Amino acid sequence: MAIPKKMRLPARRFHERALHVVSTPFFSLKALGNHAATNRIGMVAGVAVHKSAAKRNFWRRQAGEVLRTLPDHYGDLLLLFFPKVNTLTKKEFKEKLMAAAREIKKRQR
Repeated sequence: MAIPKKMRLPARRFHERALHVVSTPFFSLKALGNHAATNRIGMVAGVAVHKSAAKRNFWRRQAGEVLRTLPDHYGDLLLLFFPKVNTLTKKEFKEKLMAAAREIKKRQR
């Protein structure tokens, strides 16, 4: 399922400096403040992650599923995938992403 338009991070925000960053060997989750009522989500999975667009989209869908369920007030979230993400199972990826989101929330306080 695609991310609803109101929850998509505008492309111009991709180049701004993040307030909080949580990096793992598999991905980097960046948080930027916003004044919107909902979280906005952006994801980047380049060809370096996997040659197959289907596989890159698979990881985007998995991340979207997790990030859409987050409560509001996380702000703008940008998820950058690294090639090592292909070594994870879906369950491991979701656990690591939720842990990163909790860490971002903790740093925002």
